Amino acid sequence: MIGRPVLFLNYALVAGIFGLNFLGLPLLKWIYPLAAVSALVAFLGLNLPHTLPLLLAWSFIEGQSRVVWNYHPAFRILFDVMVGACILRTLLNQKRVDIHRLLPLPLLGLLLLHFLWYAVELFNPNSVSVFAPIAATKIYVFPFAMFWMFRMNPEAFDREGLRRLSLAATVLLGLEALLALYQIQTGDSLVLGISPSYLNAMKTDVFVGANFRPFGTMFAPGVVGVYLFLATGLLFVREKFTLKHLLLLLPLVVLIGGTILGSQVRSALVKFALLAVTGAAAIILSSTVPRARKLFLALATSLLFVGVLITGVYFAKQSSGVGLDKGLERWQAIDSFEAFKARRAGLGMALVIADLRLREFPIGLGPGVTGAASSVSRDALDRDPIYGRETFWGYDNLFLSLIVEFGYGAIFYACLVLGIPLLLLHRTVHLFRGKHRFAARVSFVAFTQISIILLGNWGAIGLPYNPESFFFWLWAAAGLSVSATDVST
Repeated sequence: MIGRPVLFLNYALVAGIFGLNFLGLPLLKWIYPLAAVSALVAFLGLNLPHTLPLLLAWSFIEGQSRVVWNYHPAFRILFDVMVGACILRTLLNQKRVDIHRLLPLPLLGLLLLHFLWYAVELFNPNSVSVFAPIAATKIYVFPFAMFWMFRMNPEAFDREGLRRLSLAATVLLGLEALLALYQIQTGDSLVLGISPSYLNAMKTDVFVGANFRPFGTMFAPGVVGVYLFLATGLLFVREKFTLKHLLLLLPLVVLIGGTILGSQVRSALVKFALLAVTGAAAIILSSTVPRARKLFLALATSLLFVGVLITGVYFAKQSSGVGLDKGLERWQAIDSFEAFKARRAGLGMALVIADLRLREFPIGLGPGVTGAASSVSRDALDRDPIYGRETFWGYDNLFLSLIVEFGYGAIFYACLVLGIPLLLLHRTVHLFRGKHRFAARVSFVAFTQISIILLGNWGAIGLPYNPESFFFWLWAAAGLSVSATDVST
């Protein structure tokens, strides 16, 4: 009985955070500590199936707490503390660390080998900082504890759990999209009215004025687009779709797409479009209606989507101050596929770089020396008398970054994260053949989300860090939990 009042208070505080954002009030800074304490009480006192929608909400809003509190250390680790509270609650419920249900044996073996290699890397003689490998456990070890927590709570991903998660995602995505569009319209004045610390996040004079990018409730300009595409699949995992749900879903998809365009993150827009198309296809293919009606539904959905899209674009152009021009300009800057491809290392170049790094450092340079994690040891890396700064460059490529850090041991982590979507695809096919339609749809959406995240990491080092880390392992757990259960149609 006590759970409902606690959850109601938490959701009221989350709603208050969004409301103060729309009003642009500095009071927002002082709401965050109260909301954080209230959330920690919920995560420690209630089981994950009840608190996962709240954890999803905090994955969206915790970034803003860092900004308004000027990146105070307590708020920089706030979300990790919340996940840790959920892990502790799960551990107290389980009373032991059970890993036999975590993954199939081959993938579980890769995970254990990754841990063993990580232990070796703690004593890597090439490491320029003793602290870096310890700090990097946050990105290479802690996410697996979070994944274990998800997998030990399969009720969070049953039909009712997914319905709650889908409802929470629908509300969050709608609010974030509206807030980001409102911020585009008002420019930097709205967020600077909340806190002058936003000026640091905007790099003083880079993302201000005409170059302003929306924050939503995130920690960096434009990153709201990344969160929107990462959670898009949750729109498609509810069991039943009525006409009312579909009529809500279509304009919401267009609204999200417009927001991502306005956030000026081109890759996020491409990923979102792929997810929206595959999600709609998954709903139609998993329905129980005859094949002819499925074709009709596909055609009708496509026409309706195009109609809503054209209407949205028309009103966007007619409304002054919507501010999508900068997003369109960034797309126009890419005049060909070859120009777009040239901005990233191709497969041939990547193989040459990987071979060179493995020859020079077969056991790598140690975890935490590439990507955002390297900021912890920036001084030590800059002062190192042996290696130049370019030695630690991961070429904005997750897999090259892993090779730089782990050497040949990178194969364990890389094969593990690549093996999960293959496993989900295999289970999706099996579930479709067995006519477990709902489970097949959820498994397929999870496969699509994870695959697109991994493809995006060819041109970024995002998977070890939030938000990609949180959503990757959430989707992995959702797909594996649903596909492991014999769900009737």
